[in-house]
Amino acid sequence: MSTVAKQVVDLLNSSNLPKLHRAYSFAVGTSERTPRESVDVLVSEVDFDFDESGSNQYTEQVQRLAINVFYSKKTTVDMNEFEHSLMSFFVANGWQIVASFTGHTYDPNSGEPTISFQIKRRITWNFKV
Repeated sequence: MSTVAKQVVDLLNSSNLPKLHRAYSFAVGTSERTPRESVDVLVSEVDFDFDESGSNQYTEQVQRLAINVFYSKKTTVDMNEFEHSLMSFFVANGWQIVASFTGHTYDPNSGEPTISFQIKRRITWNFKV
């Protein structure tokens, strides 16, 4: 099954983005913990809005994804540096950063620092039914 979230995860996992341990779609694997020297990323779908309708056809879609970044409890990663490189990666691949984030929080179960933000892109197509 290929979804937009899975496509972004595959792109991230093949990117050689410094400090990225692994990207996941929809759920983070529980069998392993985030290593101290790297970062895990969870990508999930938020919504898809259809736009620009005419003649009973939609010609554009806005796709919005949530990006959740997970650090080890004892991380050695420079969080700001990693987040800036991650955001630059998304912008370079045609996405916009759309939702401001409130800063780092801590996962209540694991105590790991996390941060979340959203990205979006607009795709267009021309087809006749």
